[in-house]
Amino acid sequence: MLKILTGLAFILLLSSCGAVSMTGTENLLLAPAMNPRQAEVLKALESTLPLNDIVYQYPQSGDYRSPFVFFDMDGDSREEAVVFYSLNDGSGTEARAKVLKQDDLGIWSSFYDVTLQSGEVEWIEFHKLLSTGSYCMMVGLRPSNPGDALMLQVYSMREDSFLLEAEHQYHSYTVMDFSGDGLQDVAIIARSTLDRTFFLNLLQKHGDSLSTGPRISLSPEVEDVKMLTYGRLWDGGPALFVDGLLANGFMPTIATEIIRVDSFGLSFLAGGDVDRGSEYNPARINYEFTFRDESVFSMDIDGDYTVEVPYPVSLPGVYSERAGQAPKLMRLMRFEEDGFMIQRSAVINTESGYLLLFPERWQNDSVTVEIRPDTSEWLFRKWDLEAQHPAEELLRIRAAPRDSGGNFNRYTKLETKGMTSYYAYIPRLAGEELAVTEQEVRELFRLLPY
Repeated sequence: MLKILTGLAFILLLSSCGAVSMTGTENLLLAPAMNPRQAEVLKALESTLPLNDIVYQYPQSGDYRSPFVFFDMDGDSREEAVVFYSLNDGSGTEARAKVLKQDDLGIWSSFYDVTLQSGEVEWIEFHKLLSTGSYCMMVGLRPSNPGDALMLQVYSMREDSFLLEAEHQYHSYTVMDFSGDGLQDVAIIARSTLDRTFFLNLLQKHGDSLSTGPRISLSPEVEDVKMLTYGRLWDGGPALFVDGLLANGFMPTIATEIIRVDSFGLSFLAGGDVDRGSEYNPARINYEFTFRDESVFSMDIDGDYTVEVPYPVSLPGVYSERAGQAPKLMRLMRFEEDGFMIQRSAVINTESGYLLLFPERWQNDSVTVEIRPDTSEWLFRKWDLEAQHPAEELLRIRAAPRDSGGNFNRYTKLETKGMTSYYAYIPRLAGEELAVTEQEVRELFRLLPY
């Protein structure tokens, strides 16, 4: 599996601060004492590359942020090393990769040189695309020309070669085993250079190679694709949920297209290239049911491949100026054989990255939410239907920088993600049927998957 060159502390430090480059052997020697394997890799690299003339390429996103990557691609229990760089000779910013292998004694030597394309390495991933016993390397590339499309390249190790198996422009992508054969497929959303509409197709194994398979055009109303989510339908079949921003000329509208993936290819259950004024079309009706003016996206909240599509409704109450803008209550819809069914409700704090599911007894306009911008807190309060006014506070959730040193004596820590911690204040309300317990809040609280 992957191992980062932990000895190269300066590389890891710089990669956390952005795409800052260091060149030359003198900079490599600034690192702390390296273990023998790391030293051998650098020695082998220096024998084939003029280190004073290269700039390391730091992947900008994903799990791999170092230009030095170790991974066993061919399944021989020995990791290969891939070094990403570009030449610092004024010839441009062409991204390159040097692949090194080790023999039975652990001695490293150059195996292959790869020229990726002009631009920067955006991300690196490894997936079983051609064989269950080996991995392919996927590389996302951002071109030097801002007007050009992002590119996705796939490489494999075959005997004495490191081959480019596939290349495709992309806007969004996801990797999943759609057919259940143990090999992963790549679903790619790209944009046509002719009419600027979006389309989706699958990159799959055919014979001994990778090639694009079924292709389907998204709704021509889509101005931008915001999210691509994999899920399963009511019958267990795989599907893709595509959240797009519509170019409707009015207020921003998000809509969700649902595409079934099966042995027959790709088919729309919601969305597609169907005019509003056309005759009855279930896919169009389902599509319009997802239209919403909130920038919230479909998500697999529980990690069970059941994707829920949010539909916003107003919470009860009139809010004071101090309380700030009120959030919407999201009805979470699952797509069933007969159409969308509302399963549960939640409020979603996209800025802080969490949601809270409403318990059943909080339905029917019995609870409202106030926002405290000064403390980044959301207050959940009982709604007095008779007085039309918020009443007792039932719960308070706060997002704060991790280890901020704030006073959270009365709060319970729920989760920590990255540099943010999430806290709950739960008042003790004797005899209040809408009151919640700490265990219940923990079960209802979720971090957003995007």
